[in-house]
Amino acid sequence: MDIRVSGRWRLTIDEDDMLGGAGSDLNSTYESNTDEVTLRIRNRNFKNWEYWAWHVDIHRVDGNWHSSFHLDIRRTGGGVGQGSLSGLTAYEEIDDNAASPNPSFSGTYNYSSIPMQFRLRDVSLTIPPDDYDTTIVYTLVED
Repeated sequence: MDIRVSGRWRLTIDEDDMLGGAGSDLNSTYESNTDEVTLRIRNRNFKNWEYWAWHVDIHRVDGNWHSSFHLDIRRTGGGVGQGSLSGLTAYEEIDDNAASPNPSFSGTYNYSSIPMQFRLRDVSLTIPPDDYDTTIVYTLVED
């Protein structure tokens, strides 16, 4: 079984994001496109008559990341598949704890084109300008 992630979110925040022009604060929240990343979940050994259930755990691994930032994720659609998907239809914060990842969603059978959206919160001029980055890790677990 495997999971394939397609896409990535690159966000540039500059003077155009200031609410009231020079000297004002920035927008505090930014959202990606609703299908910024898509997931494909597949079990090559799966036979159509067999039941196959799974869930995906999500956490982040920070590179240069500011502790004031909060990054959320949600599943914005049902993708393509013949089973079922459940969970993560509202934003949930992605934590940096691989031992207890959060959030997650679940499904049955093979799926492709599962759309995911991100939201970055608590952006402010009090955070020093820099190139910040984090990596989102998706772990497919058979149930």
